Amino acid sequence: MSARIPRARARPRLSARQLAGGLVAVVAVGALVAALVVRDGSGSAASGDPPAFATASATVGALRVTGGYLPQPASPSVAAAYFTVTNGGSVPDALVSASSDVSSEVGLHDTVSHGSTASMVAISALTVPAHGDAVLTPGGRHLMLMNPTRTLVVGDHVTLHLRFRNAGTVDLRVPVVSLTAAAAHEHS
Repeated sequence: MSARIPRARARPRLSARQLAGGLVAVVAVGALVAALVVRDGSGSAASGDPPAFATASATVGALRVTGGYLPQPASPSVAAAYFTVTNGGSVPDALVSASSDVSSEVGLHDTVSHGSTASMVAISALTVPAHGDAVLTPGGRHLMLMNPTRTLVVGDHVTLHLRFRNAGTVDLRVPVVSLTAAAAHEHS
């Protein structure tokens, strides 16, 4: 009489997309933890306010672009810029295109959740309502710079050329800031 050995359950295989999504989530959580645990040289928590940085602003027509910055990219192949567009006029407007001095390919993207995963989708324009705001933030809508022509380091500046449907074109010179400073800025 032979003994029966129970079969081990087969592990479900993850697709490359699921693995990439998991990796993105791990990196994002790691960056958030690093941003929240700011330490001084003694190893104890630093006191005082989070590190601050000057953001970029510009005006074109009835539009005011404020709070512009670009976190130092974790990858050399992509960077993201964030800012707020406030429309003081009575007519809606839209950001219809963008370009940059460090990337030949700049696009508007939105982050879309699919249950426990998220993906980025290109959007053709960013509507700025009359007497309202359009906000580009981490985890939401953002300006994506693909394959920057140089390494972007803290202290650099990147010029964004923003073209609006009605107001026209404006240049926004955004600072490249550390991930820690960017996270502190986002939570302030």
